Parts: sequence; structure tokens; C-alpha cells
Amino acid sequence: MVSRTWRNIPQEKVEEIKELLLCNSGEKIDIKSDSELWRIKILNAIYIMYRSRTLYRTPSEEKFVIELDKTVDNILGNTDIIEYEYFIGLDETGKGEVFGNIVLVGVLIPVEIKTELYHVIGSADTKSNHQYEYWQKIYDRIMMYGKDKVKYSAFEIYPALIDEYNLNQLMDVFYTKIIIDLLRKVEINKTKIIIDDYGVGEFLKGILAKINSNVVIERQSEDKYIETRLASIIAKTIQTKRIRNIFSKKEYHIDEIGIPSGNLSDKKTIEWLRKWHENYGEFPWFVRKSYKTVREIEKIQGKLIKKSPTLCFDMVFKPDLKEFLNRQQGNHQLIVKCSHCGGTVSLLFLKSVDDKKFEYICALSDCGGKVDCLEILLLFYFDYVLIDIDRKKISIISQLIRNQQFPAGLKLIINNYAYKAMRELEEIVKPDLIKYEIMNDERFNYNNTILLTDKQDIKNIKNFGFLIILSN
Repeated sequence: MVSRTWRNIPQEKVEEIKELLLCNSGEKIDIKSDSELWRIKILNAIYIMYRSRTLYRTPSEEKFVIELDKTVDNILGNTDIIEYEYFIGLDETGKGEVFGNIVLVGVLIPVEIKTELYHVIGSADTKSNHQYEYWQKIYDRIMMYGKDKVKYSAFEIYPALIDEYNLNQLMDVFYTKIIIDLLRKVEINKTKIIIDDYGVGEFLKGILAKINSNVVIERQSEDKYIETRLASIIAKTIQTKRIRNIFSKKEYHIDEIGIPSGNLSDKKTIEWLRKWHENYGEFPWFVRKSYKTVREIEKIQGKLIKKSPTLCFDMVFKPDLKEFLNRQQGNHQLIVKCSHCGGTVSLLFLKSVDDKKFEYICALSDCGGKVDCLEILLLFYFDYVLIDIDRKKISIISQLIRNQQFPAGLKLIINNYAYKAMRELEEIVKPDLIKYEIMNDERFNYNNTILLTDKQDIKNIKNFGFLIILSN
């Protein structure tokens, strides 16, 4: 059995709902606390109206009660079910934590299951911290409808990007990627989009202005919209699993502290950061080193200036964002402009500077200049990377991923021939910086894929979306 919750109910609707319930065999019963306005019992369900103008209905599977819920929805102006065929909700989690990735999620649902999903997720508490198992249980209930009914797209912003770039602008960029991905599956003019407002910037607003769809940007939207509540639940399922996986490794344990949550209000988190720094100095990959508390522990002074990821799109010669939005996924080759020579290229060299740093170099023979900011474009335009290098150089890929440089954040395509060599990467696949798939050639969309190779003579280069050559 599941419950229902309606929040932020307009004052004038409180009495209307009360009269509705009483006229449908409702029985007024005693309230249990001063925070309640009234309680009304119908069959095995109790409707409780709180002074905060939140209405809660206790768990029930009675068809009469569920139909009554729909009438309450109509009173509160939930006319979306009539006007739209699809709904997209976007929300994120992990923004305030000092550990791990920020997880952005967009959920796409059809109108016919929207009301049912209210009952499925019940009164799931998206405002409080819970363990992975709590979220996974709700996630499993949601996905019982199948991936053809509940579609979602997720993107994880890993700590190295958070430390280097403006966070809200990063969210603008990668929410755009998610929205484009989901809109390709539906008729745009029959779709409503709800975004939980994190401080949406001009980059995303500019994209949304080009979309023929009703867009709502609202703070605390999960209190009101099922779409963003679903996105929040899925994001929390992914994020708590990542944190659990990190601290399942003994190398990150500090015995007397236990497992910290990553929340800076958690004393265990602060103590873990201090102890780790005292014992080992440099923080591991999952710590966000740009956060004020971490900088204070490391005694780093001075103003932190972050880059603007949206400026990276000034480098793109083709496709522009409007063209990218209107084309089928994967049907594009990225061409970028070199800021040094002004030339346009669809391939770059990747050169090692030292043990922890690599740079992208313009491939034009008369240039050789460094190309900044490319990782943002690669993560935005592509989903996969195919690695075709000599097995002896596989450790270089390991080094790249450990340092959260390319191809961290992309899915790694492994053909059967390369699988044995990939065993050497198993250690760095586990921290969730990269996922890998074994994919047959007939399933493989090269246009949505970057090729990373150490070979200078590449056949069928135009089949790939972008080419990176590993330089000696």
C-alpha cells in the first residue's frame, strides 16, 4: 500500500478539499497534534491536513480512495494530464557534499502513468539523507513500469570538473545535454518540462527558448511536481551507491572515525578530512578540493577563480547548438576552432606534460598550440570513447582516468579483441569514474563516439565524431 502527499496547498482550497472528503462518506476524527487542522477517515485511509497546508493520506489501495485522490488533483489545478502527453522532470543531488560526483537526472514519463506514480513513490522523503538501500527500494518500484515507460538520462559531474569550472554553469551545460537526449524520444510540443531551479543560467535559458515546449523553472519543485521528485529519487539512488562504493574500499577507512557522509554538517566528514590530510597529505580523487573547508584544511589562501564552461562553446565550428538540437543523436562530427591559429580541426593530439597532466595540442602542422577546455565539449557532444592503442600503452589510459582527465566521465567501448588488455583497467573502473561496455560492431554508433588512438594513419576517420591521437 502507498500513501499520498500534497504540499503548498492554497489556503482557499483547504476547505474545498475538506468538503469533498466529507461528501464522499468521510468521517471527521480527532486530530493527534496541534500541527494538524483536521483528520478525515474514508474506508481504511485517513486524510490529514496540516497547518503548513500539507495534506497527507495514509497508505491505501482502495480504488475509491485512489479515484478520490484524482479529484483532489483536479481541485489543485493539476490539468497537465489533459494538456500534455509527456512530462520531463530534472533535479540533481550531491551539490552540497564534499565527496564524489554531483548527479544530474532527467526523467521522461507518459501521461498515462503519471497519477499511478504518485501512489508508487508515496511519501518518499527526498529532503532528508538516507542510505542507498532506502533509495534503491523506491527506485525498484518506479522501474517496475519498465524502461519503455520511465525513461531517464543521467550525467555525473565528477570532482575535477567541479574544482575547475563554475558549478551552476556546468549544470546548465549538462542539463542541456540531458534535455536534448530526452526530447529526441518525444514530440516536443506535447511535452512539459519541469526544472528544479538551482539558479538556472543564460546558457540553458537560451536553449529552452528555442524549444517549442512548456517549461517551468521552480525552486523546491519536488514538493509540487511528481516529475522532479522522480528525478530526485533516481539521482539519490545513483549518488548514494557511488559513495557506498567509494567507502567499501579499506584504503579510505580511518578506523576511529567510521564512514563519513560527505555532508559538511556531518562532524565525521570534517574529522575524516582533517585526519586524512594529517596522515596522507594529498586528498584522493573523490574529494572536492575547491570547497572552502578543504582549502582551509590545506591552508590554501587567496581567491578561487573558476573557468566558465559555457565559453567553451565559442570554440565549436560545427555543429552549433541549434543544429545539434535538431539532429538525430550521434549524427554529427565535432569540428573545433583553435584559439592560436584560427584553424578548424576534427582531431587533436594528446600530449603528456608530466605524471599528472596531459594537454590537447592543435593537429595543424604550422600551429601546435595548446587547446583548452576541450573536455567540456567532448562530454557534452559524445557518450562513448573507443580506445585503440598498443597494449603496452594501456597504463597511460589508466593514468588519465585516475587524474580525472579524458576519458573520465564517458563510457568506454571495448571490443572482444581489446578485452584482455582492459583487465589492467579494472582497478580504476571501480571508482565509477568510467563505465565500460562490450559492444558488437552492428550495435555500435561511431558518430556518437570519440576515437583515442596511437596510430597516425587512420582509415574511415569520418565515421567517428572526433579523433584524438596519443602523442609521444
